[in-house]
Amino acid sequence: MSNTIVKRTQLEHYMDVSSSETPQWARMGDGWSKFDDATSAQTESTKYINMDTESTDTTSYKTAYNFECDLMYSDPTIKKVYEIYKNRKVLGDCLVKILTVEKFNAVSGGGYVARMETCAVAPSGTSENNNKMKLSGAFNGLGDPVIGKFAPATSGGGGTFTADTTEAASANSEGKAVNTEE
Repeated sequence: MSNTIVKRTQLEHYMDVSSSETPQWARMGDGWSKFDDATSAQTESTKYINMDTESTDTTSYKTAYNFECDLMYSDPTIKKVYEIYKNRKVLGDCLVKILTVEKFNAVSGGGYVARMETCAVAPSGTSENNNKMKLSGAFNGLGDPVIGKFAPATSGGGGTFTADTTEAASANSEGKAVNTEE
């Protein structure tokens, strides 16, 4: 069997576009031209007296997703990010939930491995490219991701995210429900 490389279209991203406690997952696709995982591992090195060479441990991660999108205001995910930028929202008013779905990694019983993260939107600004407006910036992670599964809706987009454990879901979602039906 040959090794298969994952295509970019097999790693999907969704954003909670709901204004209520119940998430409404909208796929980030049309309009989004860049969504790079710039998560960097934070390390610490130690050299003990009995060692010739240092040992380096990974101690944490600094999660960031650099993005760029065409300013397609009719798309609910782009509209949500643009509203944060336009109104110069800060702190809790600039938080979004991002769901990354591994369509190449199916789970038994249906659905796919997914992780949900709370991110602070850090817009860089807008720019013009060939007469088209673009918006760019980063989604900076807050806390640990919640690992679970995502079951896409059979019609109409969206779907349901279920955390692997209740404790993990409440740790990152501030007691809010993580399951959603569209």
